[in-house]
Amino acid sequence: MGPDGTRDTEASSRSVWPVALPWITGAVLLALTAVLAVWATRTVDSSAQDRLDRRANEAREAIDRRMQAYTESIFGGRGMFVAGPVSRADWREFVGALELDDRYPGIQVIGHATRVDADGLDDLVAAVDADASGVDGYPAFVPHPRTDDDTKVLIDYVEPTTGNEAAFGLDFFSEANRRAAVELTRDTGQVATTAPIVLVQETGSQSGFLVMVAIYDDPTASTVEERRAAFSGVSYAAFRMGDLVEGVLEDADARLEVYDVGTPDDPVPASIDNQTYGDRATVPDGVDDADSRLLRYDIGGRRWAILYQAVEPLTTPFERATPWVIVVVGLIITTLIVMGLWSMSTARIRAVRLAESMTKDVDQRAAGLLPRRSGPRTGGGGSQRLLAAGRQLARGVDPRGRGHRRGRSVADGPGRTGGDDPGLPEPHRQRPEVLLTRGGPHPWHGNP
Repeated sequence: MGPDGTRDTEASSRSVWPVALPWITGAVLLALTAVLAVWATRTVDSSAQDRLDRRANEAREAIDRRMQAYTESIFGGRGMFVAGPVSRADWREFVGALELDDRYPGIQVIGHATRVDADGLDDLVAAVDADASGVDGYPAFVPHPRTDDDTKVLIDYVEPTTGNEAAFGLDFFSEANRRAAVELTRDTGQVATTAPIVLVQETGSQSGFLVMVAIYDDPTASTVEERRAAFSGVSYAAFRMGDLVEGVLEDADARLEVYDVGTPDDPVPASIDNQTYGDRATVPDGVDDADSRLLRYDIGGRRWAILYQAVEPLTTPFERATPWVIVVVGLIITTLIVMGLWSMSTARIRAVRLAESMTKDVDQRAAGLLPRRSGPRTGGGGSQRLLAAGRQLARGVDPRGRGHRRGRSVADGPGRTGGDDPGLPEPHRQRPEVLLTRGGPHPWHGNP
């Protein structure tokens, strides 16, 4: 140790660093593994959420495409009545060409309803019965239910007739939701949708709704007053919500719930009371964003809330395994690297300690602190240097590079003889001849 302790401090730092290096490296690698595992987990979760968003949007777009197609069929029916009188046979042919069962699943009936005032009701009943009597399946035309309203909007065309006989003669103004839709399309000229209703021909428990568009005697009517004056009836389609949803969304990997939440201008919260489709009411209790999306869809002045919930995993087995693979591989790599560094560091420490022990032994022997050995010794670095210095002195050569003269006496001055040379250890400041001859071979020298 030096006077200021520098040597021990440096030696301590040199011995601690190799021991700490493997553990520091292992900690860094473990931290890196954890970061990569978290990143992989978040990436997989993000992919799953993106996939859920895409599927939910595809479901909404599928509903929108189907409803657009259904609306076109309603507009087609309106076009027939704008073009001129339509018989029940013509209407049957038109609806039959639409191939409802194959191309428009969910539509229960396509029909027409005529606006009639009280003074024209009898004439309408007679005209409808006369035309319908020549078409199979049409029952007698009986307006129902009876009301005191002077104006009625009566269904006088239905197709298919089979199963929908109860709708023939129904007054739309007799029920609030139907009436509201009729008045909306009458005043705006746009498509209108009813709030949830039970279809009069419904034999089960499904919720239904109507989509309708107004027909005017004067197609140029542009103001509310003009439209009301020219209003002659509506072309409409009746839907069963369950058949519609199941026909549009043939997706075994998701379950749906549909709620009618009012109008776009005045929506209400989803509840069991306004649920129109679904095996249970999930939305009122809160939607889990991890596997569900709540979609908003506006149609004909109504707003639907559609819950899309994935029932199958949104990720592949490989994606789910990716974070664990990173953890396992990271642990294996970390273990191998730490073991390798530990082996290298311990080997280096052993080598350094062995070298320091050997150096200390040589230094102590050179300083005379250790007993001399009786036998000759070769190979020591310090002894070899002493032997070489003695031989140079014997030849008259100063081992430090200065000249040396033989035979100088002690009187020539201290430090000028071979024995007083300060380049040699204290016990050997003697004449070279003494070093080489006294007492035979010196234990530090090899055989001459």
